[in-house]
Amino acid sequence: MSNPERSPSNGASPPLALALGVADDDQTDLRRTLEQAGFRWQTTPETALNLELVRDCSPKVLVLGDQVDGASSLQALLQAAGGLADEVRDLAEIEQLERLAQVGRWRFDANTGRLDCTSEGARLLDGAEDLASLLECVEPAQQGALQDWFSPGLESGDVVEFALHAHNGAVRRLRLVHYGTCRMHQASGFVQALANQPTGPDIGAEFHDSRGLQVQSDFVDQVHRGIARANRGKRSLAVLFLHVEQLARATQTWLPADVRALRSILAERLRNALRSSDLFARPEDAGDLASAGDDAFLLAIEVDRDQDAANVARRLLEVTEGRFSVGEHHAQLQLGIGVALHPSDSSSPPRLIELACGAALEAREKGQSGLSFHDAAKNAEVFQKLSLEAHLRRAVELEQFEVFYQPKVNVATDTIVGMEALVRWRHPEMGLVSPLEFIPLAEETGLILPIGETVLRQACMVAKRWQDEGLPPIRMAVNLSSAQFEQPDLYEMVLQVLDETGLAPEWLELELTESMLMGDAEAAVVILRRFKRAGIHISIDDFGTGYSSLSYLRRFPIDSLKIDRSFIRDVNVNADDAAIATSIILMGRSLKLRVVAEGVETKNQLAFLKVMQCDEAQGYLYSRPVPADEARKLLDRN
Repeated sequence: MSNPERSPSNGASPPLALALGVADDDQTDLRRTLEQAGFRWQTTPETALNLELVRDCSPKVLVLGDQVDGASSLQALLQAAGGLADEVRDLAEIEQLERLAQVGRWRFDANTGRLDCTSEGARLLDGAEDLASLLECVEPAQQGALQDWFSPGLESGDVVEFALHAHNGAVRRLRLVHYGTCRMHQASGFVQALANQPTGPDIGAEFHDSRGLQVQSDFVDQVHRGIARANRGKRSLAVLFLHVEQLARATQTWLPADVRALRSILAERLRNALRSSDLFARPEDAGDLASAGDDAFLLAIEVDRDQDAANVARRLLEVTEGRFSVGEHHAQLQLGIGVALHPSDSSSPPRLIELACGAALEAREKGQSGLSFHDAAKNAEVFQKLSLEAHLRRAVELEQFEVFYQPKVNVATDTIVGMEALVRWRHPEMGLVSPLEFIPLAEETGLILPIGETVLRQACMVAKRWQDEGLPPIRMAVNLSSAQFEQPDLYEMVLQVLDETGLAPEWLELELTESMLMGDAEAAVVILRRFKRAGIHISIDDFGTGYSSLSYLRRFPIDSLKIDRSFIRDVNVNADDAAIATSIILMGRSLKLRVVAEGVETKNQLAFLKVMQCDEAQGYLYSRPVPADEARKLLDRN
């Protein structure tokens, strides 16, 4: 295969050196130098644009030119050629070392799928010239993971291992390592032949067992790298020890071939429940589990939350429920899963495996399929969250959410000028569940999206109904979560709700936090301007707790600022809080923005706001959040 990295020593045609515009009398030394490096010689009367060494991930390729007509220019040319000769000789030595170490280099072009290799890399990869031909040499079960590995986003140090079936029948156990990106669409690295290579067509147990699973030694290496990736992404890594209890006892009358078939079916079910990026392996020594005649597996996954690991474990428990059948035989298996987490439990892969194994033993002692974390306190926390999440999903289906309303009052006239819609969850058994309990979980799980749309729709319906009943129109404020604000169809969804409920856009106010806006300030400006053009009012909630830039604050098309309750609580006794609240009020006034103080609970706090001429106030001094019927009564008395 054509490759710019190969040296003449491997039998390929030597590189071509062109002497462009070099006088005949000056070519002798240049030609000798290049031919010593293994270059073919060719002269041409044409001229090149410049004299340079072209560097592009691979060893240098020489381009000669620029009408060499003086001693200094020729000397520079000789020096460049001499340097190239040294590099070519070094390259030959490197390739010899590669052959001895069974390590080759590769470069992949994502645009073309082209795979270029050094001579040893080409040998190890069985001459594959592109990704498609490489995948043809890999078992179908491994092709997806290998193809995903070559996708854009490779980071230095990323590794994948697989068994390659060469055309001559040999099977090679290989490791690909990525070590750099030359251009946006190119990646490079090396391919390594791993130890204990099988010589025939059978895949050796040293790398994969009959189910295509990695063994523990490879798994530990992968977990090391998984921890590094998790750290870069500010995530956690969960190691799961899966213990299949008493498999040997359940199959003691089975033929060995049937037992192997059962184990393959079990491994396939587990693997199909996982992502291709999850690490799945067989432990080399399962300790007490192995001595009990049980089966065991290892799993490592990146997670954002502890309960993500529990969700995966629950999925694995589900796929192993029910009977396993092989021919006329049937078996009921129990799966105990132990979980250890990086970084909370350990950052050592062997230690994580050990802790997960211990947790699996605890799960086994329960006498049925189950899950246990190494940290006992985490068990209660995670299972409480899982239970709450299950109830929360059910609540979305059954529409158990209600909207309460809290009035916003004009400080100067003491009249209600608006309402804020606040969601409440009325569970049939738990009663009213605090938003502090379920809102963070809803945001973590993505359930905040359907909940948020429900709140928006109910609030708009109520506001329109009050208008239709003859009450003076007031502005209805609805909070947007960060997940909602990132929805690509947020604008269309809000306008559709307004259209369906009949509420005019000028009577809707969307409340967003500083952190949401500053996450991507430029994008926030764009979407806020769309809402503004539609006539919808925009308010920044919890102002003063974030890090918004005053220059961006002027650019945001907002209508009001809400002073966070933390600055109002001690405004009469804490000089710093009083100064911050005063600054926000004065800044809002200078920017022609309404300023709303939230969390007003005492008359002294209200007196301060009146002195500072704050526009509006909201808090328990006026009313707690109340259901729609009670909120209407407040408007009747307004």
